[in-house]
Amino acid sequence: MRIRQGAAAVMALVALCGCGSLRQSVSFRGLTKENMDFIDSVKSGAVELRLSTLSGSSSTHKTASYVIPTFPVMYWKTLGQFKNGYGLSTVFLVFPLLTTGRGAVLDADGAPLEYVGLAQVPFLFVYGSATRDASGPRKETTWGVGLISLPLLGPCIAFGNETLRLLWIPIVKPRPAASPAAPPKGQDEKPKASREAS
Repeated sequence: MRIRQGAAAVMALVALCGCGSLRQSVSFRGLTKENMDFIDSVKSGAVELRLSTLSGSSSTHKTASYVIPTFPVMYWKTLGQFKNGYGLSTVFLVFPLLTTGRGAVLDADGAPLEYVGLAQVPFLFVYGSATRDASGPRKETTWGVGLISLPLLGPCIAFGNETLRLLWIPIVKPRPAASPAAPPKGQDEKPKASREAS
């Protein structure tokens, strides 16, 4: 009986506090010097952060995550260091009803360059968006909505500022899909870039 009570207490603590090595506040509006110094010091591990944006795909195993693993409602936040900057993603999952995610690619100073977003109800609804030059004068956003999606066929109806599909027939073809990272696959683990304090 005491073992069960102890296990329940641990599960409740994990649900409230989460777990993982990312124990500091991280924002999509930009990284702080503390955020960047922290992820610069992290060693490559099993968890991969992969982001696909309008400009291409980036991935890294140099990551730290914060996870609330309370099935069927789960939440992941992952910060990673790419070759020329940083990446940040969040995924919120209500299995099997809803998945939402957001991702950002940031430059070497921690300023956001690109954003991607996703909201999906399996087989029924999907919304995706991508923004390039997020902090610059040529900000560009593309978005799309898909309805009644079937495996291999995709959505029956899809529309957006760069796409149109009716009865699975593409009228206007979209760009290559952009998406935030999937939930981490593996266990989280802890060349430094020098920078001046802001």
